[in-house]
Amino acid sequence: MTQIGTYLWQAMVGTFTIFLTLFLPIVICCIALNVIADEQNKRLYQMAGWTGLLITGWIGTPIHEISHSIAAIISGHKIKELKLFKPDSRSGSLGYITHLYNTDNFYQSVIGNTLIPIAPFFGGALAIYTVVYFLIPNFSIYSSAVPQVYQITSNQILLPDSYIRLGSTIIEFYRYITRTVIEANLFSQWQFYVAAFLMFGIANHLSPSASDFENFWYPFLILIFFMIVLNLFILPFTKNSQAIIDRISSYVYYVMPLLLLALFVSVIGLIVTYIVYLVYQIVRS
Repeated sequence: MTQIGTYLWQAMVGTFTIFLTLFLPIVICCIALNVIADEQNKRLYQMAGWTGLLITGWIGTPIHEISHSIAAIISGHKIKELKLFKPDSRSGSLGYITHLYNTDNFYQSVIGNTLIPIAPFFGGALAIYTVVYFLIPNFSIYSSAVPQVYQITSNQILLPDSYIRLGSTIIEFYRYITRTVIEANLFSQWQFYVAAFLMFGIANHLSPSASDFENFWYPFLILIFFMIVLNLFILPFTKNSQAIIDRISSYVYYVMPLLLLALFVSVIGLIVTYIVYLVYQIVRS
């Protein structure tokens, strides 16, 4: 019994390690993006009501819904209805997608319903990068000059120093972005302001709605359980599992600059929103 208990514990720890190694920094970025977007929309609504949400909604909502639809297609779901931008002040909806799937199909019901709700984070981040690529062509987050985000490997996942190093590289990443914007004198170019408005509109609607997460948590827990069971069978035959996890993680980390750029834009947008909101409060009083 002791050996069985130890074996089960190793499988659970292995699953926990895989999840943290592959997804923890990305999950943190997504949570931060979600909190910032909610706060921005709250302030915009307080200042201008429903119209305040429409100012950026026409930009970000279509990208939000397209991200859902692409993830649905990849997951084998059948799209029943797609409204890229259809504001409804009564429900608070700016757009929506309805899709059908086979509940007996593991890939569609578990993988699909886990991927589809969070797709706008990645679709929005990619859209922001596209805006930068075309409107600010001299600015890149994937050049050799850009500080690389530190990758936390599976054997470092519980070491506090790893997160300190990750944090320091993220700070260097943001310093590089700020320095590049200033040194390139982008403030004197009209393209910069167009790009800033578009990026703000996209970032402001990265956040999945409550309805997006209705079918998320149950399949997500099923996925975690499946990973534990999978580890039970793989554990005896895998001699170098850490190297495999770290190799996969290196590809996952490739999207980190996209999310960090989206987070940078979101923070700047939140600061501007707070300033405008403060002025609004002073004028109103």
